[in-house]
Amino acid sequence: VRRHISDSVTPMPTPPRRRTRPASQARTPSQRKLHPSHFAVNECWLVVQASRTPVRTDEDGAFDVYVLQDAASMYIFGTVLVSAGSSAAREEEIDELFQSAWRGKHAWPKRLVLSNSNPLVSSFAVAAERNGIAVEYVPNSALAVYTNDVQAGFSEHFGLG
Repeated sequence: VRRHISDSVTPMPTPPRRRTRPASQARTPSQRKLHPSHFAVNECWLVVQASRTPVRTDEDGAFDVYVLQDAASMYIFGTVLVSAGSSAAREEEIDELFQSAWRGKHAWPKRLVLSNSNPLVSSFAVAAERNGIAVEYVPNSALAVYTNDVQAGFSEHFGLG
């Protein structure tokens, strides 16, 4: 008498399936909070506003401060000062910031992440695209880890707490 293995094996119960969202509600990378552990060094750069409020100078007025940062290492490549409330930065300043970052890494990242509420989105996007860098837009809340860190450091360094 031949027996099949299936005759002597008791099937194991199937574990309950994890509930998943319908495809239409799936979270995209831009809907979740970004974290340095999500990236490799120089894979992604991002731009965040360093100053919670404009920095005032006696001679030149008020400025918002933005930083270009590596998403994995959180290394800050440099800053750009923009007249408070302005919707554009000087193209030369942003190009110089990108070139300075490139000189430090000798490579461009695959992508640049920008907050879709950043008033300078177009200025940074144009510079990125000119250098062959894909641009991704995310809600400001997705950049909270970076924004909070940069703003806390900025405030502490300049005594703006």
